[in-house]
Amino acid sequence: MYQYTDQEYTNVDFSLADIKDGEMKGCTFTKCNFRGASLDEAWTTGCQFIECDFGGATFNAPSIFALLLQIADLRVLTCLYLNLKNAKW
Repeated sequence: MYQYTDQEYTNVDFSLADIKDGEMKGCTFTKCNFRGASLDEAWTTGCQFIECDFGGATFNAPSIFALLLQIADLRVLTCLYLNLKNAKW
């Protein structure tokens, strides 16, 4: 399990990364690529995701799901519990 606190990431490619079972607190991600990343059981507190791409990412922790609903482009997002391909928001 990992824990990141008050870190800033800009234009970082997390695509296809296995970053599950961890915790991020107060981190800022700007224009980062999370396409196809595994974020299962990853928890976020006070994080910002600005213009990030989560297409095809998987996750099942409630905190990250709630956050993604607020900030991500969900047109091509697949998670463990629902499939929102081509949803119009």
